[in-house]
Amino acid sequence: MSVSPGTNAGRALLTVEDLRVTFATPTGPVRAVQGVDMDVDVGQILGIVGESGCGKSAAVRALLGLSPGSAVVEGRIHLNGEPSDLSGALGPVSSMIYQNPGAALNPVFTVGRQLEMVADAASGGNGGVDRSDLVDLLSEVGLPEPERAMSSYPHELSGGMRQRAVIALALAQNPALLVADEPTTALDVTTQLQILQLLRRLCRQRNLTVIFVSHDLAVIREVCDRVAVMYAGRVVETGATSAILDAPSHPYTRALLESTPGRNNIGQVLKTIDGQVPDGRSEITGCPFAARCDQVEDRCRDWTPVLMTGGDNADSNDGGGSGHRAACLLIGDGS
Repeated sequence: MSVSPGTNAGRALLTVEDLRVTFATPTGPVRAVQGVDMDVDVGQILGIVGESGCGKSAAVRALLGLSPGSAVVEGRIHLNGEPSDLSGALGPVSSMIYQNPGAALNPVFTVGRQLEMVADAASGGNGGVDRSDLVDLLSEVGLPEPERAMSSYPHELSGGMRQRAVIALALAQNPALLVADEPTTALDVTTQLQILQLLRRLCRQRNLTVIFVSHDLAVIREVCDRVAVMYAGRVVETGATSAILDAPSHPYTRALLESTPGRNNIGQVLKTIDGQVPDGRSEITGCPFAARCDQVEDRCRDWTPVLMTGGDNADSNDGGGSGHRAACLLIGDGS
């Protein structure tokens, strides 16, 4: 997909540096996010992908100030090039689309009433929300009979219609940044594709910046401009979507692709990745993927690689530029 980001193309809306999230638990601290850097350009859709437990949701929720009280969040952000407070800067300029639309909507209020409350809060609570604008918003997200949908309760809508209503609620806040956390997981395949196409269209038309979290590489390919692959709380590979999914550099990314249904010939056993994602309770020495990697070498267990381009051994962020980077010693060897 090619998004047309408009006149602000190439300018970073959000820059994240050394994001760390640690949860206090009865068995000790769990390091869910361990030094994530990323840039997201205006009008760009950045995908964050990885297995469950890799830190994807923990990272984006920390950025939005949605971490639980047991979490310690550290790091630095720049918003439109200006240093900002990580604890609350994104709240006024961001919205989130949740995985389960049924849980995201209040069952005792109509869709229209929920839209009115969100839009009123976004405008400062002055009560000047125009109902016709909200009807137009429901039409924009593809809800049939938007006037009727305004008077409908969530249980009266299908799953796909509820997700469209959730997207409308997010847009009612006039965000610059939209965070979508597994927004199509609960939908059937046909509805999933419709929602992905809707998000692409909204990104182009509204010049929205989107962070799209998913474990599904097919979904990432469909909707995202760039990808950050996370493993054990770290970004291990980043670059343009086509570059990463067609020619991955990191063994973890390759293993994810090889374990995707549909990539193997009929009759072949589906490949899997042996072992489990580290749970973050113990410090990791060396490459975090070493214990599961089929290309591991002795040195991998002693030195933690940083994101590199080709033979460049310098640390670099995983941002909105065109570079394809991976955190693997084999990159330095030209492998």
